[in-house]
Amino acid sequence: MSGATKARVRLPLDAVIALLGQDPEWALAARFWTARIAFFVDDERSVLTIESGKAVTFRPNGSASPPCTLRIGGPSGLWDELLQPVPRPFFQDFLPASLHHGFVCEGDLESFYAYYGAISRILVAMRRAVAEQR
Repeated sequence: MSGATKARVRLPLDAVIALLGQDPEWALAARFWTARIAFFVDDERSVLTIESGKAVTFRPNGSASPPCTLRIGGPSGLWDELLQPVPRPFFQDFLPASLHHGFVCEGDLESFYAYYGAISRILVAMRRAVAEQR
């Protein structure tokens, strides 16, 4: 081991919004959905705002008002695993990561399950955006 520490994961907010805007699977899965999702890496929070199925903003340190529909996140090390091009078992999506590795998925779980396909597309967009940064 070299002793070097990994850089903290930073979510590429603008790239994720752009990728979601071009994703037909997202458009189908997110139709009619209005929500605010707080994504957090360690103590750094970003809020994705979705209005009528369109991802309209993804801002760092988004305000707490109105309250977020969902809160998704965890330590930087878990995000690093989730954002790998080919993730290890149970890091392929948010739900298995929460069930097996302590990742957090909380809030309006009825909305979470109803729009799980859209939430999965957000992770796909995040992976693509991170891969483009590497």
